Amino acid sequence: ATLVRFEVGVEPGIASGGVVVAVGGHAALGNWRPASGLVLEPLPDRPGLFRADIDIEKPPGASLTLEYKYVVVRTASGGPSIWEGSIDNRKIVVPPEARGMLLHRPDGRFDS
Repeated sequence: ATLVRFEVGVEPGIASGGVVVAVGGHAALGNWRPASGLVLEPLPDRPGLFRADIDIEKPPGASLTLEYKYVVVRTASGGPSIWEGSIDNRKIVVPPEARGMLLHRPDGRFDS
């Protein structure tokens, strides 16, 4: 397996009352269903920054391209989820030689 770290900054007004989730076209990212996506945790020492690690399995010797977006799921208020809408899907390539490695993906700011 390869450990992939997702990291994104979210403005407090957007994240308030919600959970930041990485959602994408892989079972580990919920197959585009926010309720099954990867929940990112806020970093206590870095306000507005959210992070999560996940093991990605892929066939030996093959690369894997993950497409994903970040979504703020409004769990507390029950309001609509906020998807990244102004940018194309984000992508990360897990190369064949990445087995046993950590791929850190700092994605900057939510929806930019």
